[in-house]
Amino acid sequence: MKLFFRIFLVAAFALAGAASASAQTKEFLEKFDMIKYQSSIPRSVYEGVEIIQYPADMLRAMGVNDISGNSRNVLNNLKVIYQIKIPLDNRNNGNNIYRGFTLLVSGSRKPKLYEQIMCNTGRTQEISIYKAIRKKNNQPDEFMILMRNNEKAIVCDIVGYIRLDDVLKMLSPDLKNYVKEDTLNISSK
Repeated sequence: MKLFFRIFLVAAFALAGAASASAQTKEFLEKFDMIKYQSSIPRSVYEGVEIIQYPADMLRAMGVNDISGNSRNVLNNLKVIYQIKIPLDNRNNGNNIYRGFTLLVSGSRKPKLYEQIMCNTGRTQEISIYKAIRKKNNQPDEFMILMRNNEKAIVCDIVGYIRLDDVLKMLSPDLKNYVKEDTLNISSK
């Protein structure tokens, strides 16, 4: 009975959180919802793409805790995490799906939605972190993380009252040592 109640509680929070949680940038949310719909169609080119949405209420209800030990609990400051896992093989349009998200952060896009704040590009993998620049007062920040290697790509959008350090800690504590801050910003805002 206790297990049933816990599962019911998690499902209720997920439904309530899904209705109330939204990405700060509507263009990201539209693309996320389109891919979510397309991946549910049997034998579509989006088959194999994993779509995940984690409202913070659901994570807290599941008992996920901040294990970093600091007094500022990142989980309490999160609103929602969107994640899209894209296999980059010949059976689907993985490269095109990933390219659709890179177009959202493109510097040539007008109006500019995101600003690149960190990147690491190597021979076998690339990681870029962007922050939404359309932000109203008292609204949460939005960070989009694009990760890619030869086999798969991950697009992650994190919304909450968080900082870049919090995002790096959530990704990997070691990532901070390998990712370089983009200090050359030649675009006009």
